[in-house]
Amino acid sequence: MKLIKKLLVILSLCTFLYAAYLFIYNSQNPDEIPKLFGYQTVKVLSGSMEPTFSAGDLLFLKETEEIKVGSVILFEQKGVLVTHRVVDVDTSGFRTKGDANTVLDANIVSPHEVRGIYAFHIPLFGYVIESIASIYSIMIGVFLISFTWIFSNYHRILKVLGLRKKYVRYKPQDLDV
Repeated sequence: MKLIKKLLVILSLCTFLYAAYLFIYNSQNPDEIPKLFGYQTVKVLSGSMEPTFSAGDLLFLKETEEIKVGSVILFEQKGVLVTHRVVDVDTSGFRTKGDANTVLDANIVSPHEVRGIYAFHIPLFGYVIESIASIYSIMIGVFLISFTWIFSNYHRILKVLGLRKKYVRYKPQDLDV
C-alpha cells in the first residue's frame, strides 16, 4: 500500500511539474510545439484518428526521420496542426488520411510542413494537462505542495526554529507509585 501511495505522489508531482513546464514554455514560445526529453507533445483535438488515438489523448512525437506509408505524422497547413496517417508518398510530398475518415485529405503535405512523427500516446492525458496548466491551477498546486510539505515536516520545522518543547519520557520503573 505504501508503494502505491508513493507512486501516486510521484506521478502527481510529475504531472504537475509537466503542466507547469508547458505553461511556462507556451507563455514564452506561443508559436512552438513544446518539447520534453526530445519529444514534442500535442493534445488530440478530434476523433479523426480513432481507434489509434482519441480526442483528449496526449501525443508524443519525435523528430522527423524517414517518412513512409503507414507513418503517423503531425503537420501544419494554413496555421492548423493535423495528425494523420501517410497513405502515399510521391515526389511532391505525402498524401494523408485520418484513420476514421473515409476520404483522403484534400491537400498534399510537403516535407517542410511536417513537424514530427508519432511515437506514443497517453490516453486522455491531454485533458489532465490542459486543466492543470492554467495559472490558477499552478498557484493552487504550489500552495498544496507547500502545505503538504510543511504539514509532513511540522515537527522538524518547530525543532529548527527552536519552538518545539522538550518532553521528558518516563519509563514505568522510574515512577514511584
